[in-house]
Amino acid sequence: MKILSKASKLIKDNSYNPQNLAISEYYIGKILYNNNDDSFLNTLQTVDSIITETKNVTAELRDTYPILIDYYKKTGNKEKQLFYIEHLLFVDSILNKNNNFLITEINKKYDTPLLLKEKEILISDLNSKNYTLFGILGIGGIIIIYLLYLYDKYKKKVKIYQSKANLLTKSPDYPSTIETNDLSFKENFDLQKEKSKTTLSDDKLNQLSLQLEGFEIEKRFLDKKVNLDILSKEFNTNRVYLSKSVNELKGQNFSQYLNELRIRYILNELKTDKNLQKLTIAAIADKVGYNNAESFTNAFKKMTDTLPSYFIKALQENSN
Repeated sequence: MKILSKASKLIKDNSYNPQNLAISEYYIGKILYNNNDDSFLNTLQTVDSIITETKNVTAELRDTYPILIDYYKKTGNKEKQLFYIEHLLFVDSILNKNNNFLITEINKKYDTPLLLKEKEILISDLNSKNYTLFGILGIGGIIIIYLLYLYDKYKKKVKIYQSKANLLTKSPDYPSTIETNDLSFKENFDLQKEKSKTTLSDDKLNQLSLQLEGFEIEKRFLDKKVNLDILSKEFNTNRVYLSKSVNELKGQNFSQYLNELRIRYILNELKTDKNLQKLTIAAIADKVGYNNAESFTNAFKKMTDTLPSYFIKALQENSN
């Protein structure tokens, strides 16, 4: 081993025939390979580079390639495996020309058909791997485009929320945005009024109107427990009469009426109470009769086209 290494160095230093260097490196690589020393790769790759450059090879040096192919087959590196199979086929083509009487028969009977078959399998595997990679990249690209679309949509929505919140801080009141199905607000109001007049007397309607006014003045709408059943009992009527009265007097169903009272109230409170602005959305929701932050936020958004967090932020920015 030491002698071969020394000979190899002498050949390199004195620019001797590359063929001699290839043979020297080959035997050093074989010894390292037999001793399970992975540095054999460097020496055998040197042999391959000399053969590729000079296109001069012997049957002896041909054994470089089965070793390299077997190594990369065991390590699962299909690209390198295919690379050295192609080099081996190239080497065999040179040997076939130079030693036609013997090498051709050996290669045709044993090596070449197997190598070609293994080459086809490797190419097929690598192509399949590439198709899978392209598929993953394609799906990834679609996901990225979709995420960018969602981000753009989110940014636009944020701008709308900010704009609505700023307008809301400067307005003494807010525009009602309560949906009334397919009818306009006025058409819905007139229809409800016409329906209720068929069943409610003017006296009863006046009485319920006064009771609802007291309900608003006393801020009973802030009570979490208040609902149509409880209020109808307090007003000494039934839920149907109370519901129809709210429809006629307010142009809304009871749930819309209750939400509007609460949102109007908290809008005014937030404008005037800086300490209230410092509370969490859940705490603010609790103060105006909602069981959770989500139901409060949904009601707030439906009536103002913005979110409570944006409204509070706009108030604080305007104040500063």
